[in-house]
Amino acid sequence: MMDKQHPFYMSLERSIALALQLENALAEETSAIERRDADLLQQVVAAKKGIVMRLEQETQLQRQQVENSGQAFTPQGLDVFLTALDDSTRTLITQWNSLRQVIVRCDLMNKTNARLIERHRQRVATTIQLLRGDDGNGGVYTPKGQTTPITVQRRTLSRA
Repeated sequence: MMDKQHPFYMSLERSIALALQLENALAEETSAIERRDADLLQQVVAAKKGIVMRLEQETQLQRQQVENSGQAFTPQGLDVFLTALDDSTRTLITQWNSLRQVIVRCDLMNKTNARLIERHRQRVATTIQLLRGDDGNGGVYTPKGQTTPITVQRRTLSRA
């Protein structure tokens, strides 16, 4: 039976709690991005950084415990380590798999948020280009049919 006071078990529990906090922060981040709430987004990003730092600390503790047992911090090494600690109830393996599932969801949410931010950034860049009079083509045709960059005079919105 697994000793719930074992340092690895306690670290794993903290990691799961932190990963769930990260998942909630990512959901808040999505909402802030969609609402274009820059202040909330900054707050969420700062909170997210703190959570990630604490999660990385727990991961380092877990790595040390696994490596101190003579196993590599790899899926195979973890399987041997977890089974040696808890071969009857498989509590640790279940907890480890739960952590991995939450982390996979967080990774997907983070990538989705990155795509949303990039899409908004591209829209803003395009709008700024249009306001400056740059249609994005970057040039005009000469009488000979060659493309030449627009450098002398751009038609800004104020001149149109």
